[in-house]
Amino acid sequence: MDLLRAAERLAQEPCALILTEFSDQETGRPLAEKFLSSWEGVPGYVSTLTYRPGAEDGPCRNSSVAAYTSRGSSVVYVCKKRFLRLQASREQNLPATILIHEALHTLGLGENPPTTEEITARVEARCGR
Repeated sequence: MDLLRAAERLAQEPCALILTEFSDQETGRPLAEKFLSSWEGVPGYVSTLTYRPGAEDGPCRNSSVAAYTSRGSSVVYVCKKRFLRLQASREQNLPATILIHEALHTLGLGENPPTTEEITARVEARCGR
């Protein structure tokens, strides 16, 4: 459901433009250039990623982490307990926002800078809260 919601949001132009706001850490080119030259379409990309349970003794140990990946990886690790809590919360769009955030990292976006909070805030501004 959240994967579908993320794809639906990315199908709309305001949200898809998030790929023009961030650059690949290695090349400095906008993520949109890399993305559009490599995959069929923005919405379908999130479904091409592999989603696996995150290690509870790894990053999921941090209560603020709901999902994580490495820059350029095609695997997103989901912290089950935290993600389930977010799905049950009032912030029903937050799980989809997190999946979009992680998808940006899979496309080459680094972190620090921008901070995880800055990335999430920009996704929310473009894709809705």
